[in-house]
Amino acid sequence: MSSEDAKVTDEDTTKMLSDLLIDNAQLRLRLNAVIRNAVNTAVKPEKEGSGEVLPKKTVLNWLLDR
Repeated sequence: MSSEDAKVTDEDTTKMLSDLLIDNAQLRLRLNAVIRNAVNTAVKPEKEGSGEVLPKKTVLNWLLDR
C-alpha cells in the first residue's frame, strides 16, 4: 500500500465517520422531539361526564402530521 492509497483511505474513512456522526445527531434530535411530544401530550376526556378517557392528539398523529 502506497502513501497515496493510505491518504485516500483516511479521507474516505473520515468522510464516512463525519456522515455517521451527523446522521446520529439528526436522529437524536428527532427522537428527543418525539419523547418531548409524548411527555407533553395531555390526555383529556373528549366529552364531559363520559367514563372514557381519550387522548386529543396522540404521538402517532403528531408524527403523521409532519
